[in-house]
Amino acid sequence: MGVRVAKDSSSKLQHKKNIGRRTALGTTLRAMGGVVAITAVGGTARLWQSGAGGNLGAGSAFDPWRDWDDGTAEGLSGIVGAAILAASPHNSQPWLFTITDNIIDLHADTARNLGVLDPFGREMMLSLGCAVENMVLGADSLGFTPILNLFPAGAASNHIARMTVFTGERKERPEAKFISKRHTHRGPYLRDKRIPDAVLDRLYAQTKLTSARLIWLGADGAAGAAFTQGTLEATEALIADPEMMSASAKWLRHDLKTVNQTRDGITTSTAGLSPIMTRLALMLPTGLVAEKQHEKWLQMTREIQLPTAPLFGLIAVPDARDRVALVDSGRLWQRLHLSGTLNNLAMQPLNQMMEMADRDQALSRPSPSAAALTEIAGYADTQVIFGFRLGYANSLAPLSPRRSVAQVVSG
Repeated sequence: MGVRVAKDSSSKLQHKKNIGRRTALGTTLRAMGGVVAITAVGGTARLWQSGAGGNLGAGSAFDPWRDWDDGTAEGLSGIVGAAILAASPHNSQPWLFTITDNIIDLHADTARNLGVLDPFGREMMLSLGCAVENMVLGADSLGFTPILNLFPAGAASNHIARMTVFTGERKERPEAKFISKRHTHRGPYLRDKRIPDAVLDRLYAQTKLTSARLIWLGADGAAGAAFTQGTLEATEALIADPEMMSASAKWLRHDLKTVNQTRDGITTSTAGLSPIMTRLALMLPTGLVAEKQHEKWLQMTREIQLPTAPLFGLIAVPDARDRVALVDSGRLWQRLHLSGTLNNLAMQPLNQMMEMADRDQALSRPSPSAAALTEIAGYADTQVIFGFRLGYANSLAPLSPRRSVAQVVSG
C-alpha cells in the first residue's frame, strides 16, 4: 500500500491574481475581428457541420455515455460498454475485446499507440488499466461476479486481462454510477476553494488495493511550484520537438462532423475553452486551428491549467517499465477520477514531464524532467509515472467521443 505523503500542501491555498484569461483560440479570434469574421469564413452551413450552432454532444460518437447513463447496458457487452468509457491518453482508446461465452478478453490495440509520445508503452498500459477497472465496476453493477486474471499469457503479452463472469447479484458500487459522468476537465478551476481533508481521505482510500504511491502536492508549496515549472518547461520542450508534435497532431479533432467519424482524439470542444469561445472556435477552418493548436495548448497550460489548480497529484511505482504495475496504476487513476467525480471534483492528467522523460530516455540523453520528478516526489526508490491536477470548477466538463462496443469487439 502506498504511504500517504502531502508534499508542501497548505491548508490555505492562496488565490493568484492577474491570471491571464486568453483562451486557447482567443487571440486568433480577436485578430479575425470576432463574430463578423467568423461568419465570413464559415457561413451558415459550417455553423451546423462544425457543431457550433447546436448540441456539442450530438451524434453517435457520444452514445456510449448515454447508454451507460440511461441503464440500457446489460450482459457482457454492457461490461465492455463500461470499459470503453475509461480514460486514455489523447483519447486514443487503445483497447480491443473478444467475448466468448462468459469470458471477456482485453487486448492492447497496438495500432492506436502514440508513437514517440509513448515509446515504452507507459501511457498505453495505464489506459488499459483504466479499462480493467471499469470492467470490474461494470460487472459488479450489472449483476455478475467477475474473476479477473491479468496478463494471462505473461506480462510481455498484449493480452492484458481475461475476465470470467458468473451470474450473481447486482452490487451497489457508488463509483459505478459515475462511470458516465467522469470526464477530463481542462478548463479553469477555483484556485482559492480548498479541498476538504475528508474528501482527500476518500481519494487516498483508493490506494488500499495497490502498491503504487499517491503523493499530494499543494500548489503553493515548493514541490507544487516545482511541478508547475517542470510541466511548463516540458510542454515547451514537447512543442519544440517536431516528431512529438507530429505524433500529437494525429489525435487532434476539430468540427463535430469529423469527431463523429473518428470517434476518438482530443476535440476542440474538450480543450477547456469557455462555452462561447468553444462555439466561436468551431467556426474556424480546421487548417487554421491545426496551425495554432500547440501554441495555444502551451498558452492554456501556462495561463489556465497550472495557475488555477489548488492541488496536484502524482502516482509513483518502483519501476516505470513494469507493465503489471502500470496496469495496476491505471486502475488506481480510474478509481481516483471516479471518486473525485462522485465528490464534485474536476480532474485533468498532466503528463508532459513524464512524456519528456520517456522521450529523453528513448534518445539516450540526460533528462531534466526525470530528475525533477524524482526530486519533487521525494523518493529515490520510485519513479513517477502519472501526474494530474484536481480542484473545483464552475462548469461541467464536456463529453469526449467514444468508439462503440461493436467497433472494439472482434471475433
